[in-house]
Amino acid sequence: FYVTQESLSVWTDGNTDADSAVVFADSDEGLAGFEEYLAAHPEQTSLVIVDVIEEEYAPDTMPVLGIRDRGALIRRRLLRKFPRTHYRLSIYQGKQSRADDEALVVHSAISNHELLDPWLQIILRHQTPLVGIFSVPLLAGKLLGRFYKKQEPVMFLTQHQGQQLRQVFLQKGHVQSARLSQSPKVSDPEYPAFIVNEIQRSRRYLERTRLLGSMEQLEVFMVADDELGSRVHASAGSDSPMRLHFIDPDIAASRVGMTTGLSPSRMESLYIACAAKSRPKHSYGVSGESRFWHMRRMRHAIIGTAVTTAATCSILAGLYLSDAWYLGKQSVDIESQMTQLTETCRRESVQF
Repeated sequence: FYVTQESLSVWTDGNTDADSAVVFADSDEGLAGFEEYLAAHPEQTSLVIVDVIEEEYAPDTMPVLGIRDRGALIRRRLLRKFPRTHYRLSIYQGKQSRADDEALVVHSAISNHELLDPWLQIILRHQTPLVGIFSVPLLAGKLLGRFYKKQEPVMFLTQHQGQQLRQVFLQKGHVQSARLSQSPKVSDPEYPAFIVNEIQRSRRYLERTRLLGSMEQLEVFMVADDELGSRVHASAGSDSPMRLHFIDPDIAASRVGMTTGLSPSRMESLYIACAAKSRPKHSYGVSGESRFWHMRRMRHAIIGTAVTTAATCSILAGLYLSDAWYLGKQSVDIESQMTQLTETCRRESVQF
């Protein structure tokens, strides 16, 4: 289930074609339609991916502590930063260097919980097994890692939902900041200039918040074909303080296992395919939303254990049965030999 400000779209297994996704608007009619859909598919294992503007990030530093004290301190600070939503989590990123006595933590939250609550109420009402609630920015590091392994500051750009640009800033593979902004169409002549201006705006924000030094080189990765890449390069100019890299859409699609083409304006399917391959690490589903999935996994584990135990017992019973048959045959042979020896002993005794 892909949640935005305006809608929820349903993407089935292996389905990476945006045109065939089932879309429900964020309205009473859309919620009623989604209820009917889940009533017909209640047992389908699902996950929620959130791609909204109202997702906030707050980098924080804390002293290096033991696991127990560290967890308590992180929970207090997270609650203090985002008290009005239960869709929140903290990512502990460790020390920046061995000599550093402070560790970096990034707190994040979906500040407007009303974007998710109506959809989740329907999901829980139908007891749909939900793997978790994941956000697009928190998937960016995993997705970019399929293309490049970068530790220095990186900006990752993809075009979403037709006319929205997603920017994610990462350091050492961890998300530090993210933006989702309205954009022109990809075919618009002003689109390359818009991309360059948005990157420059993001850089000024990162420098102002001290997430990026004024002298640091910013590596920018964008999923775009050669034609769009050349237009963006021309708009940026040769004296730009950033280094642009372009990822071919066909290569990007194949790296995440997509079987269909990638639309230039709907690249959220990359994140959907990446999340479908393996369960993402960080989930906002911390309030029991995943309990039916855990119950289903437990049920399958119990059934699997019972089947394995039964099969093992059957094999052992077969082995013991074969041993019993072999021992029975040996017993018959021994009794026959004893009878022959007894008769021989009797005849020898009579002759003696």
